[in-house]
Amino acid sequence: MTDLPGKHYGTLNVWRDPATPGLWRYLPDAPTAQRAASGRAQVTVMDVGDMLMLTVGAALAPSEADLATAKAGIAAEAGAKPADIDLRPADLSVRGASLVLSVQGAAPVELASARPSALAPHSAAFSAMLQGDRAKQAKSAMKSGKGRLSVRYDIDLPATRAATARLSGDATGITDIEPAIESGQLTLSMQCDDGASAALQAEAREEVAREAAKLLARFDTAPEASSDRDHQAANLEAEVTRTEPAPIALSLEADVGRWLK
Repeated sequence: MTDLPGKHYGTLNVWRDPATPGLWRYLPDAPTAQRAASGRAQVTVMDVGDMLMLTVGAALAPSEADLATAKAGIAAEAGAKPADIDLRPADLSVRGASLVLSVQGAAPVELASARPSALAPHSAAFSAMLQGDRAKQAKSAMKSGKGRLSVRYDIDLPATRAATARLSGDATGITDIEPAIESGQLTLSMQCDDGASAALQAEAREEVAREAAKLLARFDTAPEASSDRDHQAANLEAEVTRTEPAPIALSLEADVGRWLK
């Protein structure tokens, strides 16, 4: 979770929605079990001879207690009432979900995959039919903890990277921006988020040069006296910020054996 914005409350990571004032988003630390009305986890284990049939229901759905904890924490820091906190699921996309068996000394094995719902809480259902040693390993992982049977969600959280280009300097007598940058008469500076692509940086640079050219054109056509235009041109400043998508890729994993306890 180190790449996530915001703050951790209980089992949830919480942050302000960047586009909507007053709205908060949350992401659970791990998938959760879908549960029946009785509260029992929707995990079915059936032994048929040397065959093991597994069905598992999962989601990214925190409990009411988890949500209450997060709202109370936000409210305490914001000086508000928990009931006034608008907390909603993260706006995310699920690349895939898997039922994975891990045993000591061997690489993890995907037993089943699922396509979760595109809408929160992104419910998914897994079904696997295992035989022989694989069946024994899965039963042992759930009952004795020798190994691990887990549900994994691979998700993307929307995010962006930014590149900001600035041009400044004494532009008196300048008629063309690019030669002025090359000669050092105008100073070009770049401020970029980590990982900003070369294409994004080039776009920001090109755009700030266009903005500076527009400023020069305004100076040249301004109705003021020549001396006033020179004074304005001497303080030329232009700034442009451009962004590109940079989704945060995460894998969230939960131990199915814990759901049965």
